[in-house]
Amino acid sequence: MSTLRNALDESLTPAAATRRTRWLLAGILATHCILSVWLGWVEPGPSRWWDERFNVFNVEAILSSGQFQLANGYYGGVSYLPQTLVLAAAQKAPGGLGLPPILNPGGYLTAAGYHVLRVSQAIWGTAALLLLFLLARRLMPPNIALLAVAFMAVSSRLHHASAIFKPDVELLATTLLALILGWRAATSAPKTRDYLAAGVAIGLAVGSKLNGVAVAAPLVLATLVHYREWTRWPRLALAGVASFLTFWMFNPDIARVLRSLDKNRAHYEYTATGGVLDVLWETLLYPFRENFHGPWVAGLGLVGVLLVAAWLLGLTLDRDQAQDCGVQDRRLAWWMLLSYPPTYYLLYALASPRAKANHFLQIVPFVALFAAVSVGVVAVMVRGRNRWLRLALAGVLLYLIATPAFRSSRWIYEQTVPTTWDQAQDWIEAQLPPPSRAYRVASVERARRGRLPRSPAYARVPVSASDLSGFDALIVPRTSIPALVTARSASIWLEEDVPKREFQPGAFRARGEALVAALRPGRLVEHPDAGRVRFVQGDRGTLSVGLPASLSDAVLSVRLRIGLGDRWASRLYLLSGKETLHFTLGPASGGDIFVTTPRFRAPGEGQLVLGLEGKELPATAKAELFVWSTL
Repeated sequence: MSTLRNALDESLTPAAATRRTRWLLAGILATHCILSVWLGWVEPGPSRWWDERFNVFNVEAILSSGQFQLANGYYGGVSYLPQTLVLAAAQKAPGGLGLPPILNPGGYLTAAGYHVLRVSQAIWGTAALLLLFLLARRLMPPNIALLAVAFMAVSSRLHHASAIFKPDVELLATTLLALILGWRAATSAPKTRDYLAAGVAIGLAVGSKLNGVAVAAPLVLATLVHYREWTRWPRLALAGVASFLTFWMFNPDIARVLRSLDKNRAHYEYTATGGVLDVLWETLLYPFRENFHGPWVAGLGLVGVLLVAAWLLGLTLDRDQAQDCGVQDRRLAWWMLLSYPPTYYLLYALASPRAKANHFLQIVPFVALFAAVSVGVVAVMVRGRNRWLRLALAGVLLYLIATPAFRSSRWIYEQTVPTTWDQAQDWIEAQLPPPSRAYRVASVERARRGRLPRSPAYARVPVSASDLSGFDALIVPRTSIPALVTARSASIWLEEDVPKREFQPGAFRARGEALVAALRPGRLVEHPDAGRVRFVQGDRGTLSVGLPASLSDAVLSVRLRIGLGDRWASRLYLLSGKETLHFTLGPASGGDIFVTTPRFRAPGEGQLVLGLEGKELPATAKAELFVWSTL
């Protein structure tokens, strides 16, 4: 028992950082930043991550108007105002600081704008790792603090948050900052400025995302521990005022924030996980998922919590050490750290009916910290013992870091390097004239790999398909070409005048198998009546058009132009006689996106009715009719 006590004392006593530790820390920070920038660099636009658009809309509104004019209040100002100021300064600086245009003529962010925003997230994520080290080294030796940083850095949850333009990583960094400054305010000789600084940090956390309010709990706990020191209470009140003012400075339209909060809660109730206990149980399991820490590191984190609790109990019973001011401060710091996760879990389960993994990013550093404590205690206990025992511990430690590091790196690679299927699909859609979503593409045998096709127009067919003539494009594995040659239906695709392109896999270029794509697109017909057909307002917020006799048996498709902010696109439908057709999403063009129906046979001289499930069509909806030579 004394060996464990000594190991705990040594593992939980801070020391000066060595030069080697600083270099290793710099390497971890640089690696994380580079990988996060790489992850966020591809597909710079609104089509990659849906949730980015809420912050992007605010950035676009401010840059376009030149005023503090918001589009929504879903995310806090800390998560987008600093980046917006950087973009605004770059726009107004002579020569734009060498950057390409940030906004296009339609007032929407360009690829350069998205790159700046996502790089800023990588910087926030790297800062969070540095803040974890600064927090940990106040409580433990630098090598164990570095191990905590390593456990956190290999989490793919952190990499994702460090690439997507959402407030999760800002909340993580400001939470760690609030804990560091809160501990300074909780020491045996606090100053008013320490409480004010802690209050500002708490305000930044809440100002990035409202669930940052839980980080106030450790500071309140520290004040309660010193309840007899009456000077702490007015300082705590000042910290509360500083916190509110900081929050208000970044979120002046509090009414809008509260309205957005109500909308979010209504949405969460619609997609609820269950009751309070259901949410609590599911969220408690998050650290054990592979995209957080995995079962081994999360299990070590639980053991670390028990070890620290045992150490704190031992300090409480040891009256000699309990009188030491330095020991008192460290003991209080650990209690503050222990108080945050249960406070956050409980408040979240009470406030939200839906469990969401990204809301628990700020639990990652706590699991990493306590897991590092477990490893540190074991390392101290085996030091100087059997050489093979030490080598076994080194092997286990290497496994604990290398496994999630490999998993995260592989995930980043898969997210950034496209498949040959993706490349073939992009090439086909770039070659097809609009409306490209009305075309039909045949995917032969195993060609449909990687991400699911973006449109139901993609059909998987066997090599021996009896009829491939009804398709506009073909994707086939290179290894299946010989079998395709012998299929009579494939002869039309093998003619020399049919455009073809081969897509080969290669490191950092493409994943998957070698594919060949070929094009025989259907022909658009310039029908004299097609341009005269106009959709007009119909009953209950729909658009309708009566087809002339000349189009009564034609092959048609309908394309609708909508703004990037119109989330209702997935609920559009078109009634053609007794047939209900749904729209598929097309690529963005300028400030708009297009949705298109598949090709269909006109319902005689009947009507086409365009509607939106559950609500009226916006007045901005503009529909176009296309006529085709074949179905």
